Amino acid sequence: MNKMEAISVLNLMPSTKEEMNVFLSKVKAELLEDNPLDVGLKITVIQKTMEALRKDPDIRDLVLDELTKYTEKIVEYKGNKFEKAETGVKYDYQGDHTLAELDAEKKAIDVKIKERQAFLKTVKGEVFDGDGVRCLPAVKSSTTNYKLILR
Repeated sequence: MNKMEAISVLNLMPSTKEEMNVFLSKVKAELLEDNPLDVGLKITVIQKTMEALRKDPDIRDLVLDELTKYTEKIVEYKGNKFEKAETGVKYDYQGDHTLAELDAEKKAIDVKIKERQAFLKTVKGEVFDGDGVRCLPAVKSSTTNYKLILR
């Protein structure tokens, strides 16, 4: 697929929430006429492709460069709003002794919590802990979904 074909495919995608909702409805309706595995495959491939494009630093830089051409803080484009934003802000607390102590305490508590959770997963029937308190087993729940391994 050459560059123009790839851009043409992107241009076919929805550009607003309303268009997304219409597209979603159409895909769901047409799913009845197509192979569900093919639809699941395409959805996963499109999702991973879009995530990769969104994270690509070259593309991010192109969008940011374009935004600098506008004087407005919020740029309206095709009914949507673009805004330059600081994301992923991080702070380094390495120099604070009190925070280091609190973090060590938290890690010790996290280990105890994990141990207790592992124990409660194994509880069957009536079990009491060392203090005579009844231990209730962990209640397991899950959702059935599909997993796709792309090759």
